[in-house]
Amino acid sequence: MLQASENRLRLAMPTIEFIYDRDCPNVEPARAALRDALRALKRTQIWQEWDRADKHVPEYVRAYGSPTILVDGKD
Repeated sequence: MLQASENRLRLAMPTIEFIYDRDCPNVEPARAALRDALRALKRTQIWQEWDRADKHVPEYVRAYGSPTILVDGKD
């Protein structure tokens, strides 16, 4: 069972995923916007990146366009 402080920490740190295609011209601007948004919110700048061409990505990743940012699984 999570203690109250662990539960608050989990709520404060959402899971962020950045999905992209290597040749997409919007990847770097989207990555920069994500960094800027997290910096403005004073949040840790950590997220999972998924290259849609990688054969090891989870199947759900391939359903999104490039770039896509998911926060707690929501686009």
